[in-house]
Amino acid sequence: MKKLIALFTIILILAGCSSTKKTSDFSNNKIIFGYGGGFTGGQTTYALDYSGNIFKENSITGASSFITKLRRKETKKIYRKFLQLGLDSLDFNQPGNLSKFIGFKSQDKIHKIIWSDESKVPENVKEFYDMLIQKVSNN
Repeated sequence: MKKLIALFTIILILAGCSSTKKTSDFSNNKIIFGYGGGFTGGQTTYALDYSGNIFKENSITGASSFITKLRRKETKKIYRKFLQLGLDSLDFNQPGNLSKFIGFKSQDKIHKIIWSDESKVPENVKEFYDMLIQKVSNN
């Protein structure tokens, strides 16, 4: 009986530790990424919505434009990877002269992690950022 109670307790603890985040819970947010800084201090921001639409915004001119639309399967994969990497809650703020960022934007909140080439951002974050930039560069 004691073994059964101990096993049940372990199962409850493990179930409580598992991630309950789903991409559908994140569907009202936009994944944002981009770069900026330098002499002008301008920033280029890309926003990927849950429908797969990617928009580009220039902070200096205020111009916003549609870039492309990704397939639904590809968009879900990107959202899933974003959550797996913990980018919705990671705190990393090490900007430099030229900085890069990834984050999300909801109706009432913006969360970004910011780094420069001199920062020690995790390698998987850099790879994810490069993949996103590749998506917009191809269009």
